[in-house]
Amino acid sequence: MACSVHNHHTTSWLFALVALLFAETLAHRSNALWTNRNSSTPGVGGGSSSLQVPARRCRPEHAAALLQLKRSSFTFIESSTGGCLYDNTTLSSWIEGTDCCRWESVACDRISGSVTGLDLSFRSGGINGSGLHPALFSLTSLKHLVLDGNYFCGTQLPASGFERLTRLEDLSLQFCNISGAIPPSFADLHSLKTISLALNNFSGSTFPLWITRLKRLKVLDFHGMGLSGTIPSSLKNLSRLEFIDLSKNELHGNIPLSDGNVLRNLRSIDMSGNSFTGEIQASIFTQPALKYLDLSFNCLSGHIEEFQNPSATLRYICLSNNKFTGAIPTSFSQLRALTDLQLDSNNFAGTLDLYPYLMLRNLSSITASNNPFLSVSADDRGESTNNTSITELYFASCSLARVPSVLKYLPRLYYLDLSNNSIHGNIPNWILRNMSSLHLHHNLFTKVGQFPAYTFIDDLDLSFNKLGGLVPFPFMAWELDYSNNKFSSITPLDFLRMVRVTPSIKLANNKLSGRIPYMECHQDYNLTILDLSGNNFSGSVPPYLLKGCGNALEAVNLRDNNLNGTWPDEMGESCYLVVIDLHGNQIQGRLPRSLASCIFLQELDIGGNKFVDVFPSWLGNNPILRLLILRSNKFYGPLSIPDGKKNHVVATGYFSGIQIMDLAENSFNGVLPTGLFDAFKAMRMVWVDYLLDSGLLERDAYFSGLPYSASVDVAMKQQYMRNINVPTDLAVIDLSDNRFSGSIPKAIGNLVDLHALNLSHNAFSGNIPAEFGRLSNVESLDLSWNHLTGSIPPAMASLTSLEVLNLSYNDLSGSIPSGRQFSTFPSSSFQGGNQGLYGCPLPVRCNLTRPPSGASAPAPPALATATNQSFEAVILWLFVGSGYGVGIAVSIVLQMTCCGRHMNNALEKIASCIA
Repeated sequence: MACSVHNHHTTSWLFALVALLFAETLAHRSNALWTNRNSSTPGVGGGSSSLQVPARRCRPEHAAALLQLKRSSFTFIESSTGGCLYDNTTLSSWIEGTDCCRWESVACDRISGSVTGLDLSFRSGGINGSGLHPALFSLTSLKHLVLDGNYFCGTQLPASGFERLTRLEDLSLQFCNISGAIPPSFADLHSLKTISLALNNFSGSTFPLWITRLKRLKVLDFHGMGLSGTIPSSLKNLSRLEFIDLSKNELHGNIPLSDGNVLRNLRSIDMSGNSFTGEIQASIFTQPALKYLDLSFNCLSGHIEEFQNPSATLRYICLSNNKFTGAIPTSFSQLRALTDLQLDSNNFAGTLDLYPYLMLRNLSSITASNNPFLSVSADDRGESTNNTSITELYFASCSLARVPSVLKYLPRLYYLDLSNNSIHGNIPNWILRNMSSLHLHHNLFTKVGQFPAYTFIDDLDLSFNKLGGLVPFPFMAWELDYSNNKFSSITPLDFLRMVRVTPSIKLANNKLSGRIPYMECHQDYNLTILDLSGNNFSGSVPPYLLKGCGNALEAVNLRDNNLNGTWPDEMGESCYLVVIDLHGNQIQGRLPRSLASCIFLQELDIGGNKFVDVFPSWLGNNPILRLLILRSNKFYGPLSIPDGKKNHVVATGYFSGIQIMDLAENSFNGVLPTGLFDAFKAMRMVWVDYLLDSGLLERDAYFSGLPYSASVDVAMKQQYMRNINVPTDLAVIDLSDNRFSGSIPKAIGNLVDLHALNLSHNAFSGNIPAEFGRLSNVESLDLSWNHLTGSIPPAMASLTSLEVLNLSYNDLSGSIPSGRQFSTFPSSSFQGGNQGLYGCPLPVRCNLTRPPSGASAPAPPALATATNQSFEAVILWLFVGSGYGVGIAVSIVLQMTCCGRHMNNALEKIASCIA
């Protein structure tokens, strides 16, 4: 488990620690100044002294500087055009003629009346505008300056001016939308104890060398700034440093702080999210003050040696996502203050003995997942191993062959992940007690018992095992995943009870049969995701799954069963369905027209059924419908555009969000409407850009947390590709095996984001549109088995992404374009009909100067004939993300050549990741 995504149970104290460390140097002094502005100056009649010195009024020149600063400061108002607008209405107490020492956000010295503190952070009204006004630098007595959370609209800090603030001890400019370079004038601030420029855009800037000249520095916070380069070894000379955060930058090289002799005062180190290399010295774990250490998400490597005199203060260690090798030091188990140990996603080897860690009474979490050469063991010493502090253990992908029995002596173990191992046999009954999250997926378990009475579990994942028999249901749950097992039966009453209380139930790819338990529509159940795909359910679909019913259901997947009947005509008025997958059943009838009321619908797959209907043009009004699969049904008629939209398809957004449209293997006919493809806006740009351009981003984000993906087959020709994490701009059109006629619309050439186009096995005539030369992203193009004439457009030779081309069985003539991708296509891309074509790669002479006599191409054969062609399947998994967290696994049939450029690139990337 990566440190950056660790759950809130282990990080709540972490935020408190970081806040404490930062506050001790900033807030301890600053807060006292702006909350007790009338108290005595330290050393001159302090709070416990009987001598009180009257507070002096603010110095006039300082008041004038502050008023000038106010006049130049603005409160940010978001512009509808995305620009920066400002409103000068903040800092209402800053009134000319009044004592500025009593103004909000201002602190003064009681003796001199000089302004010593200024907090203009977002918590105090703010100073938003186009940059810092020079008046700020006339306040030369400033010791504390906090400008966090302001909005400087991407401007740079002034190159000069800060050098005048020589008394400055605390400087904080976090999250101010500053860009450019870090001013070199900061080097003259020799009194600085705290500096934070975090969460600004200093991309292109290297780590500033002048930092090492600030000998009094205690807090250095440069996280999330885009810094590059290396850290100078002289950084270790900052002997007073207590807190350093350089996380989420682009730094590389060695970490100079691994020399234990210079870390005597360091309490927190965060170098995560960079590209640091090399080894770390084990002495870093012996420092007397260190509490927090995060070196995750780097490229650190080598062995971590054992160490003597372990730190008595170190609580949190995160070394995740590096390249450490060798054994995990047993010395870690001697860190008595340790609460969290995160070692996942490395190359640690050997055996991790849990027993010594059970003796650490503060330890709450160990993460060692994704160390493929590591095993975990623990001696079962009975009640002596009882530990009441450990709540989380993560040992996924650790070559485990059994469940460590010592875990049953951890009464507060609530989060356990043993997934992706080789554990076989029965799931122990004790492991089902008290768990909040239990992940045992991708193992070899064969049996699981029933849950103890009144068991509640947030997240249970038993998928990809060999479990059979009756599906066990806890009393209550939040997420259940039992998919890809051998379960054969469910208790209807238990199933319906879970439907009412469990948001997510996944039972895909088991051996369940019979009818889906029936229940009428209710508005009082919590079911959001239901996946029963890949089973043998029969009968009709219960109404609560397809009618909307005003409930919370968002994704329903019933594909690849034996369901029949019809789709109920009436949908609920409040339909929240996002994903509907009924592919591969025997459902018949027509689509309910009330499905148009499901305004959040993004993916509809009803392929492989017996629907008899015309093209559902009424679905075109939904601007976020991304996927429409009607393949292999009995749809008929033309692809008509409603009368009211014929001349306004673009303006009215007719199917404007569609990205995958598969209408293959039906009985559609007629001429394709010229304007149909003009409206396919999402096929001309990236999905997020489409949402922004259409003003749909907020609507899209409504279901952004839906953690679900359904498998969808989009057949293209000869091969299937299943991929994971396809970009949301994937665009596919398949109109093959229908009866379309007439010319191919030129507007298809404007769909520049189209990746695959299949118009084969129709009756299209005329020329291949020259506009197809604009399809710069197309990878598969199949126009075979039509009546196309004329020559191949020369511009198609510039389609450098094109890997698969099939123009066979047409009546094309002329020279085949040469060069680039066309030199990689086999002769089968052109053979069959096309008697007038000549040139490579046809078997006729490549240097032929005149075309041979041609003959008409044969008529398209029946579909059954096409299925005789042999092919080889290439399967990869790919989720087509919808921008909502709702995705689909798309399987696209593409003809791939063994030396295809994209396939080679993909294999190289996979190999590099594995390495």
